[in-house]
Amino acid sequence: MSALPAHVHSADLSGPNDRNVPVSLFVVWADRPYRLCPVCGEGVQVETGCPAVMDPSTGEAESLDQKHGCGEWLITRWIGVDSLEGIPEAAEQLAAEHADDVAKGRAEAEAELGDELREAMARLAEPLDEGETIADREAEITTGRDDMPGIYKEDGQWVAWAYDVRDEEVMITVRQEDL
Repeated sequence: MSALPAHVHSADLSGPNDRNVPVSLFVVWADRPYRLCPVCGEGVQVETGCPAVMDPSTGEAESLDQKHGCGEWLITRWIGVDSLEGIPEAAEQLAAEHADDVAKGRAEAEAELGDELREAMARLAEPLDEGETIADREAEITTGRDDMPGIYKEDGQWVAWAYDVRDEEVMITVRQEDL
């Protein structure tokens, strides 16, 4: 069997069912498309172990509990296949779904950053209150730095950034000129 696509894994759950009849069962799964719980924002494992087990009474795969501490059921897409030959097709399907999920999460994060930056720019454009300076207003809307997510001024231009939805080594950035 050839190598699986990035972020996709497989496991062999084959074995006897509860009547001691051999059952062939393989599970193919993709990493989670996010690194933070969508409800509470706490970090979660992106790469997980096999998300299913074989039910010995039926010989079929069933999901393991993926409930987060906050109660949210975390996504790990998986497909059960009954032969080694079915793994490549399932892996390609899951790789495509994973890429779509990551792209959707990134687009949502970028849109949210754009909204936050637009709101900050609107606040910046409002008339100053009595006794308020432009420096005061800029300090009010500044929520980040070049090394901390949020909104800040870089080389005279306002920028909003956040860590990527999947990889905290990557940043999602929206600049004032992008609005």
